[in-house]
Amino acid sequence: MSDLVKIFTRKWLNRQSDRATLFITQTQHTEAIGTMNSIFSRQLSLSLALLAPIATGVAVFGSGLSAQAQTMTL
Repeated sequence: MSDLVKIFTRKWLNRQSDRATLFITQTQHTEAIGTMNSIFSRQLSLSLALLAPIATGVAVFGSGLSAQAQTMTL
C-alpha cells in the first residue's frame, strides 16, 4: 500500500513540476515578446526621427528645383 502511495505521489509531483516548468516557459516567452516589441518600437521611432530631416531636405531641394525651373522658363 505504501508503495502505491509513493508511486502516485511521485507522479503527482512530476506533473506539478511539469506545470511549473510550462508556466515559467510561457512567462519567459511573454517577456521576450514584450522586449522584442519594445526594441522594435524604439528602432521604428529612431528611424522615423532620422527620416524627418531627410524628407525636409528633399522637400526644400524639390522646391528649389521648381523655383529654378520657373526662373529658367521666364
